[in-house]
Order: sequence, then C-alpha cells, then structure tokens
Amino acid sequence: MVRSWMRSRLNSESVAKMPKTSRPVAIVVSMPPVSTLRPIPLACSAPTSSTTWAGDRPMRSSFHTTSALPGRSTSSAGEAGPVGHRAAAGILVDPIGRDTDRPFLFPGSAAQWNGLTDMTDARLLARHLEWASTTEAARDQAFNVVNGDVFRWSWMWGRIAGWFGLQPAPFPGQGTPLERQLADASPAWAEIARRHDLAERDLNRLASAWHTDADLGRSIEVVADMGKSRKLGFLDYQATDDSFFDLFNTLRQARIIP
Repeated sequence: MVRSWMRSRLNSESVAKMPKTSRPVAIVVSMPPVSTLRPIPLACSAPTSSTTWAGDRPMRSSFHTTSALPGRSTSSAGEAGPVGHRAAAGILVDPIGRDTDRPFLFPGSAAQWNGLTDMTDARLLARHLEWASTTEAARDQAFNVVNGDVFRWSWMWGRIAGWFGLQPAPFPGQGTPLERQLADASPAWAEIARRHDLAERDLNRLASAWHTDADLGRSIEVVADMGKSRKLGFLDYQATDDSFFDLFNTLRQARIIP
C-alpha cells in the first residue's frame, strides 16, 4: 500500500512549478488489493525546506495498493541495497547456478506457478502517485496500482531464463524455497562478486530470500483490478516482462549482477 499526499492548487501551472523537497511524499508497505478500503485524512506538517506552497492549499490524501515492486534500493550513502524480492529469484539464482551447476529452478508454489498474478513497476507507481495527487476526481480515493497485465510464472520464468541465456529447470510440482536454494551460496556469490568486481559481495545484503518465499509460496491467485483508475482517466500500462528486463539491465550497469 502506498499513501501519498501533496499540497496543490489542482491545476497544470502548480504541477509544473511543484517544488523539490527532501521530505517524503509516499510511504510503501504491503497490503492485499483494495476493495472497500476508505482513506483516513492525514495530518502532515509543511516541508522544512523553502518552498512556494501556500498554506491555504488543500491537502490531498489517497491510498495506493500495489503488487510486488521489482527493483532495488540504496542506502542514504548510495550503497547497494536489496533487489526486489520477486526479482531476486532470477537475479541471484542465475550467476550462482552458473558457477555451481545448480538448476535455474522456480522457488514458488504450484499455485503461483500455474495461477495468474500481476506486478507493479515502480515507474508506473510513480506516475500513478503524480496523477492521483493532481487529479480532482482522485481526491480521497483508494486505488489498486498494477502494471495492467497478468501473467503466469509457468511462462514468465522461461522468459527470465532466456534473458540470462539459460535453460529453465522443469518445475517439480512443488515449491523449492529460495532460502533453501541459497542457504550455502554466500561463498559462491562472494567469489562471483570478486571476479566481476561487483558492488556488493555480501549475498544477504542483496536479497531477503524469506520474503521471496513468502510471496511466491502463496497458495492462492492474487490479481488486482485497475478499473477504478481507468474510469477516472489513468490509462498507463507497463509490460511486466519489460519491467524485469529493464531492471536486469539497470542492475548490470550498476555492477550489482555480472
């Protein structure tokens, strides 16, 4: 779930002149898709930095519920942080598997392998937050925010494997948790990072396998409806396989993966 807030005159001129500030405009947590959730008014002090915001401009509040967000984080010092928990399955199993002859094996449940699911690209989420913050009809509303497509891991896993130039292992019919697959992989990753001069040699700083397992180990399908946003005018779409491939390219350029 993302809760966004922004002071605005609700016109294009104010959007164009929107000041930059170091204060956050969103909080991201995890939550099931929105159905009847109603937002609670949010009290927020004005930014401490100098801005042109007027004190009498209306406060806007909305809730944004997302699916998993592939990506990585960085610390305040600019150090590499964890990659997105679903992306970790492919990003880390690939180079470790190449070095240790491990299969490129989907770690999730049969329900996730065969069922429908969706994801939220952080770039689309950012556009949705901006739209909701500057659209009168979106005031005080609750929204699902997902890419707009659905997929099955039974074919997405093969596409991810193809990007890495791998042959995916057959799904064994039940989950093989990522935490188990990576239990003894830290030395192998440290050597890979040393050999390729990667930014982070500590495997545990790159991914939380338990989080991947919690998400991909679910026994039910979970998809979110973007109909409410569409009716109010937000029509953006993001292909999820491209979300993965863009992320992999970004991580390679940043020397997070070889």
